[in-house]
Amino acid sequence: MRAMILSAGIGSRLKEITQSRPKALVEVKGKPIVHHIIDSLISSGIDSIVINLHHFPEQIKSYIESQDFSIKFYFTHEEELLDSGGAIKNAREFLEQEEEFLVCNCDIYTNYDFTRIINTHSKKDLATIVTSPATSDRVLLFDKDKSLIGWKTQDFSRIVVDTKEQIPLNYNCIALINSNIFKYFDMLNTKFSIFDVYLLAVENNEKVRAVELGDSNWTDIGTIDDLNRVNK
Repeated sequence: MRAMILSAGIGSRLKEITQSRPKALVEVKGKPIVHHIIDSLISSGIDSIVINLHHFPEQIKSYIESQDFSIKFYFTHEEELLDSGGAIKNAREFLEQEEEFLVCNCDIYTNYDFTRIINTHSKKDLATIVTSPATSDRVLLFDKDKSLIGWKTQDFSRIVVDTKEQIPLNYNCIALINSNIFKYFDMLNTKFSIFDVYLLAVENNEKVRAVELGDSNWTDIGTIDDLNRVNK
């Protein structure tokens, strides 16, 4: 199975560090955060990874090439940031060669076992995404069967399936996606969120399911405080 690590973001909330390096190379527990993710992906059976680049791209390439990883790496470059959906579309040639692929962000620190989502995903579903109980007002919404129906923030909501029950959940930046999803990418422009794709697919009677993060540790290394807390 192949995977993509989303790594193009500037990491503006980590600007004390990311003024001179990409956020993928911010060190957690003595090594770059992307190294932890790669190790976890390899342990789960991933045999090749594509990484999208924008901010200090050569630093990421040089680091990957300097390590003795046992798998193949590919890189895509974004002159302008394409958002998560646009980034995946830009890596289409690499990803759609297999029936399914994993996607995760470069700035999460977790001991989540990726084989859990691989073993849980149903081939009947277009995607499976890792979630946890809502802790903010920016959430995804699911029905009682854990199927995606929409999303909302404090100021805006988008519901594409009318249902009485709306269960709010956090997205934990890990997904397993069926390659059939690319037909929906073709309906959108160059820059868009993966959630625009999911909701378009749901409107066309596809299923995007939630699975639980469970008791795994998980931190979004979004700020200096987040980084310091994990390192302590």
